[in-house]
Amino acid sequence: MKQKISRFFCFQERATSFKVETIAGITTFMTMAYILVVQPSLMVGDADYVIDTNGVMITKEAILVTCALVSAVITLFMALYANMPFALSTGMGNNAMFGA
Repeated sequence: MKQKISRFFCFQERATSFKVETIAGITTFMTMAYILVVQPSLMVGDADYVIDTNGVMITKEAILVTCALVSAVITLFMALYANMPFALSTGMGNNAMFGA
């Protein structure tokens, strides 16, 4: 299994290893995990939910799950399609502007 992953992501050509990439992935997750905690509070504020302009109720839990799913999908897309080691997530600056 490690050999297939190593070949797919070109570890040898990029002078890296499975262990290094695993540690890098865990580090990246830990540095980005705060977004999952801060995002709902930034968008909703002190309330448990917010009603958008269309009358739809959006809860903090829904924002958290949506943020996690979107981050996972676009990061996997970047890894599997573009073969690049970039983790992507929602931007805190944009959400501060639109959530306020």
